[in-house]
Amino acid sequence: GRAQFGLLLGHLQRLEARGTECMAELLELAKRLIARRSMLVLISDFLEPAEGLELPLKQLRHQGHECLLLQVLDPDELDFPFGGSHKFVDPETGEERSTVGAAARAQYLEKFDAFMHRQKSIFDAMELPHIVMRTDENPWNVLSSFLMEREKHR
Repeated sequence: GRAQFGLLLGHLQRLEARGTECMAELLELAKRLIARRSMLVLISDFLEPAEGLELPLKQLRHQGHECLLLQVLDPDELDFPFGGSHKFVDPETGEERSTVGAAARAQYLEKFDAFMHRQKSIFDAMELPHIVMRTDENPWNVLSSFLMEREKHR
């Protein structure tokens, strides 16, 4: 309901992003802990290989759970608006990488688009709703639009 939805968004606003590739482990834990059929809203950047998520997601669906994948990405990750020379630091690992010029942007966007296409193909094959949301978008609007669309198809 709306009350739970507002409460959920309040909790999400207080969270700090952190971590590494661990979604598969979390899904395995969810399989064991959630007994009743539920709607699972998985919120992540999903910047880990979807192949590792495929089996636990299929098993959750087999248990009767509905899974919604909400991929949250920064506009800079999607558009890579950087030109010239830059040094990037991975906030999760501390790894540094330097880039130079427009060629780096083109290479990044090509690889990122291929990665996103692979992810979408895997999620579509499992018939899982997958929404990409930018961090500069209002999560209330994105989720409520999805839920209204979902109700139309029921």
